[in-house]
Amino acid sequence: MENLQSCLPKTNCQDGVYIQHSANYHRLMLQTALWVQTVAASIGKVLPRPTLDRLTVATRWLLDLLDPVSGRVLTWATTMAPISCR
Repeated sequence: MENLQSCLPKTNCQDGVYIQHSANYHRLMLQTALWVQTVAASIGKVLPRPTLDRLTVATRWLLDLLDPVSGRVLTWATTMAPISCR
């Protein structure tokens, strides 16, 4: 849980975007965070509010890319370099 808290600000910008130009990696990051949250809850712990807030923004960012008809999201070029959140 501590690793998620320390990595999230380094890998997710404040506008919600993940550092890799990939909706699939973004989804994987959210799925991993959900798994961490579920494991933490099973032992009586909760993620801190700043972590939950950052994940909420990241979830909304991905949801904004979702085509409601097809369920698909924007595909980014695989040759694009990762972005920096700094």
